[in-house]
Amino acid sequence: MKKAEKEYIKKVAELGCIVCLLFLGEETEPNIHHIRSGMGMAMRNDNYNILPLCKCHHQEGDGTQRWLGQWGFHKNQTKFEENYGTEKELLAKVQSMI
Repeated sequence: MKKAEKEYIKKVAELGCIVCLLFLGEETEPNIHHIRSGMGMAMRNDNYNILPLCKCHHQEGDGTQRWLGQWGFHKNQTKFEENYGTEKELLAKVQSMI
């Protein structure tokens, strides 16, 4: 990984979870999610097409958590995008904040 990529990832991670920030006004520790839009099943996007998502919004949210149903992208992509927007929409917001 190149130095510029590492610096970009660090800046994205410093935002905290983009969903918690935009919808709850909270800062939470993020995991880095490589957007899947336009990629094949086993393919991973580059390090500039990433979203900062907390553990719940990334992998664990199953709709039973207390705010907004708290849908995790990998648990239910459809519900996630219905509630928070598409990966590309969230990516545009992240990029505008960097």
